[in-house]
Amino acid sequence: MSNLFLSVLYLLIWYLLTSFVGWIIFPFVFHLFPTLADRGYAFSRTMGLLLWGFAFWLLASLGFLYNNSGGLLFALGILILLSIIFYRSINIDDIKKWWTSNRRMVIIVEVLFIISFVFMAFIRSANPEIEGTEKPMELAFINAILHSPNFPPHDPWLSGYAISYYYFGYILIGMLAKLTGVPGNYAFNLGISLVFALSSIGAYGLVYDLLNHRFKEKASSTVYSALLGPLFVLIISNLEGFLHSLHSRGLFWSLDANGQYTSAFWSWLDINNLNVPPTEPLTWVPTQFWWWWRASRVLQDYNYAGAPLEIIDEFPFFSFLLGDLHPHVLAIPFAFLAMVMALNIFLISSRGRMKQLHLKLNLRTIAWIWVLVMATSLLLLVKGYLALSLTLVSMGIISLLAGITLAWYLLPLIGENGWDVFTKNDIAFKELNLPLRINVTTFLIAAVIVGGMAFLNTWDVLVAIVLVAGAYTLGGIFIRGDLELFPLLRDFTLMSLALGITSIAIYLPFYLGFSPQAGGPLPNLIFPTRGAHLWVMFAPLLIPIFAFLIYLLRHRQPTAKIKKAALLITLFILTLWALSFLLGILIVNLPEVGGIEVGSFYLNFLAAPNSSALFKQAITRRLVSSGGWITLTLLLIATVAVLLKLDNLKQEKDHTSIVIRKTDAFVLGLILVGAMLVLGAEFFYLRDQFGWRMNTIFKFYYQTWLLWAIAAAYSSAVLLKVLKSHWSLIYSIILIAVIFTALVYPFLSVWSKTNGLHPNDGWTLNGTLYLDNRNPDEMAAIKWLQTAPPGIIAEAISPTGGSYQWPPGYARVSTLSGLPTVLGWAGHESQWRGGNAEMGSRQADIEQLYCSRDINLTFDILERYNIRYIFIGPLEHSTYQPNGGSCPAGLIDSKFENSLVRIFQNGQVRIYEVPDIEN
Repeated sequence: MSNLFLSVLYLLIWYLLTSFVGWIIFPFVFHLFPTLADRGYAFSRTMGLLLWGFAFWLLASLGFLYNNSGGLLFALGILILLSIIFYRSINIDDIKKWWTSNRRMVIIVEVLFIISFVFMAFIRSANPEIEGTEKPMELAFINAILHSPNFPPHDPWLSGYAISYYYFGYILIGMLAKLTGVPGNYAFNLGISLVFALSSIGAYGLVYDLLNHRFKEKASSTVYSALLGPLFVLIISNLEGFLHSLHSRGLFWSLDANGQYTSAFWSWLDINNLNVPPTEPLTWVPTQFWWWWRASRVLQDYNYAGAPLEIIDEFPFFSFLLGDLHPHVLAIPFAFLAMVMALNIFLISSRGRMKQLHLKLNLRTIAWIWVLVMATSLLLLVKGYLALSLTLVSMGIISLLAGITLAWYLLPLIGENGWDVFTKNDIAFKELNLPLRINVTTFLIAAVIVGGMAFLNTWDVLVAIVLVAGAYTLGGIFIRGDLELFPLLRDFTLMSLALGITSIAIYLPFYLGFSPQAGGPLPNLIFPTRGAHLWVMFAPLLIPIFAFLIYLLRHRQPTAKIKKAALLITLFILTLWALSFLLGILIVNLPEVGGIEVGSFYLNFLAAPNSSALFKQAITRRLVSSGGWITLTLLLIATVAVLLKLDNLKQEKDHTSIVIRKTDAFVLGLILVGAMLVLGAEFFYLRDQFGWRMNTIFKFYYQTWLLWAIAAAYSSAVLLKVLKSHWSLIYSIILIAVIFTALVYPFLSVWSKTNGLHPNDGWTLNGTLYLDNRNPDEMAAIKWLQTAPPGIIAEAISPTGGSYQWPPGYARVSTLSGLPTVLGWAGHESQWRGGNAEMGSRQADIEQLYCSRDINLTFDILERYNIRYIFIGPLEHSTYQPNGGSCPAGLIDSKFENSLVRIFQNGQVRIYEVPDIEN
């Protein structure tokens, strides 16, 4: 069968399977989301895939299931049973009534899913090569999962170890591939296409539910305006593509007396590749090699000496165009699932209290609660989770809030009872009535979603916890009608602690095998984000958001609210600035630790001559490059000013006015969380192996894009519906201009990336077909290994420990076969494990394996790493022979021939098997 036929067949099979999973779980989803207009229909595929994957992974990790079709079907049977149970509790008339009211929405979701799935599969089939960037790593994970009989799956690039990464997304892709018999090289591109389609209907469903709840009886048109959701999330791009087109055409450039191009504008903008003269001939369509890559590198940081530091600022369309199936991409549809769960909890909890939890607090109770919180934080710290993977940061904040909450009860009683409170445990301090406004099922599924975010892309877990806990807290505000501090702290602390602890507990097997690379916070002293760069990155989202905020602020003389919000935000930002300074002062004055002068090391890394010069530069840069934090300040002031109206909700209960609508408040929460993420990276970043804020910006900005894109879509839909007269026309013109400039990048970049829609090897989703054509001998050997008995492979290791050399690429055999190698990309393993301890002497040992004349040493290495297969191809020769390595001439060709069994040969490629190896 042709590659094109197989691609279409596999696409159809995956569509049918994911649709089946969505349909069978819908009765449960219908019960779970009673407040939503779509009753969760747009999220049923994503929810079904998550629950199926969670059940399969957990049971396989605990040893109850094998990683095979039988285990997958058993886990799917659990999903079917769950759906049957909840189907029996649903009134069939309710479903019929829902179908009558939402028929058009269901049709749009189905059509949108098909179009999105096929569209991205079409783009991928035009350039399907699994080549370059992180693609080999991602394919290695998928193939390793497909070839692991048990969980956790083996690490394809470090034999004897399990994967130390947030790999849940690859399990979900691997599940679909294994059950449908689709090989990894197809599953890779199908996975990208599926994630795009799930994200598309997820964004649509979330905006639809928000608009439908806001307009209620006038909501008939929301089925179409909700399409702004996937448009803003997945297609709308930053403005770099538009600017690149202007740059390539030579706009704002002029020739000086020497015939050289100069431009004050492009020099001021200072975006890499755009701050240099354009190449001739001048055209509207950029022609530079990989010009589209520049859109993911808009921000630019410089150290003290002025040397540039690369910053990653991806956005969804770039990610799907690039085609990396990385965790931040795999997590997108589940991020929308977390958002819609937060919306559901908000709407449920704002209706009223379902039950009361009565607690009688005394000293012993308070002590045990505090010990539990601190012990949890300490255990996570020892394991490296709180400080190293954002969970610690989350728990630290929650612990602080818990302490404030408990002190609220304790301090007044010290005055009443003196120090007896510390000696008499029978003194009752308070009768605490905690309102619980969601049921157990909703809470547990929320925990599965939040915990799944940590397993999918650990950086996202803090945002997921804040969204769900914040939504629960916001619901309480609508019940009480005020912003009293203690109930806010109580609700947020209770939900955050319960959610965080439960989500960790149910995903505990993942945490036990995870060694995250991220470290504690470092101060961002001299890397402020320029306003120009922030607006190039986020203008298509910020313009609708600011317009919506102005609309919400226009009524009821908001001057007092704005002043109060301005004071709160100013104090908050000054506090962040002061804390970053204090942390910087602490670091530069740290003593020697482990033989390293920490302060001097920190100054040298920033290229600063001394601490006083560094802090002077920090102040100067913060003031000179003020556009970024000023934009964020204005955004936060406007958002908080509107939210302060919630203190007047009691008026609404008296039917005197509509202070703020529920969905407006929820969207303001999305704006607020996104702004906090961006603002946080202005003053702090998380330490990792890169050493600067590249990854922090990457992860935080990406999450912000998802939050702000939903807010921008909702804002635009609302404004187009509520604005009257000339204001409607003005905003329509602005919105059209915004969308036009933001769509320049998608149109031009797709054409460039796909070579004008002319694939090199024909239309196919086979991501390794190009290797079949370029390296037929090696690919024949690798395909033989794919069906061979399992075993560890020895293949060449990069002498420099580097990555990304592809094709043919180091670690290519393990990546493509799914069998583990002794050591693959050493740099990546170091990132995943936070160091080189696990790798030990593997690189030198493999060189000895190929190059040593000592046969006893050779067999000692084979036994030490339990190696079964030795792969010899052109890369092994070029790496270890005299002109490229340390092997005596001809040794590689002779030593194994005389001592091992040659089990495969094709051209220059040979595979040897070690006899009597343990399987």
